Amino acid sequence: MDITNGCENVAIFLADGCRTELLDRNFTYVPCNIPSSGFDEDLFEVSIDGCTCPVETCAPNTSCVCVKYGLNYTPDGLLTDEGLTPSNNIVLQECNSNCTCSEDCPTRVVQKGIKIRMEVFETVGKGLGVKVLETVRKGQFLCEYAGEVLSKAEARKRIDNMKYGDMNFVFIIREYTPSGVLCTYIDPRFKGNVGRFINHACEPNLAVLPVRIQTVIPHLCLFALRDISPGEEVTYHYGQFEPDDSSRMNMKKTKPCMCKSKHCMWFLPTVSCDININI
Repeated sequence: MDITNGCENVAIFLADGCRTELLDRNFTYVPCNIPSSGFDEDLFEVSIDGCTCPVETCAPNTSCVCVKYGLNYTPDGLLTDEGLTPSNNIVLQECNSNCTCSEDCPTRVVQKGIKIRMEVFETVGKGLGVKVLETVRKGQFLCEYAGEVLSKAEARKRIDNMKYGDMNFVFIIREYTPSGVLCTYIDPRFKGNVGRFINHACEPNLAVLPVRIQTVIPHLCLFALRDISPGEEVTYHYGQFEPDDSSRMNMKKTKPCMCKSKHCMWFLPTVSCDININI
C-alpha cells in the first residue's frame, strides 16, 4: 500500500505487520502545501522574482538574488553546516521557474521532491513513525512537512477544539522582519504528506527549516542533521513549551515523550515547532 497514491517520486509503503486502521480514515495525502478553506489563496500566487544569472554561473555567483542570504547548498545538493546550525537562523531560498538558470542548478533541491525511500511503521508506544530504507547523508533533504496552510483564526479554532489525548499537528512558523512578525500555520492532520507521521525526539536526527521557492508561502523542510543509517527512525524536535506554562506538569495539556533519549524532556512540547528566523 503506497500511502502517497503515486504522488511522490518514490513510493512510501506501510511496513509489514503495520495495522492499516492506525491511518486516519479522514486523511488525504497531498505532496505539498495547499490553502485551507478561508485562507487567502492569492498568497499562493504571489511569485518571487527570479535571477537573471547565466546558466553556467548561477550557483557560485554570490550576487544572485536567490542566494542573497548566502549559498545554502553544496555542489552535490546538501545543506551546508551553517544551514544546519539552529543559532544561525539562515534564510533559505531556491531558484525557481522565474530564473534564467538551468533546472540542474545546485540551488534547486527541495523543489525536486522526495528522493529517499521511506516506510511508515508501527512504533512501540508512539503510534506510527517513519524510517528510512537507505543511507541519508548529513545535510540531505528528506521531505517537507506539508499540509493545509491556515489563517490564524482557523489555526486557533483547530487547536481549541482539540480533545485530551489528541495530537497537535499545527506547525507555527514565526519569521521576524523589519515590518513585523510573519506567521505561517501548517496543519497536515487531514491533508498532508509523509512528514505528518514523523515523530518527535528531544535529540533528533532531522532539522526543520522554512524554504521559499516560487511563492512567499514557505515550504517547511526536513534535512538530516547527521548521517542516518538504513532502517533508522527519523525524528525532529517538535518545538517548545508555552512561555506561561506550568504545563509540563499539566497532564491535560501535555503528552509524555517516548523518545528515551539521554536528555529527554519527559513531555512533548505544547507548541508544535515554533521557529524564529530573522529576515
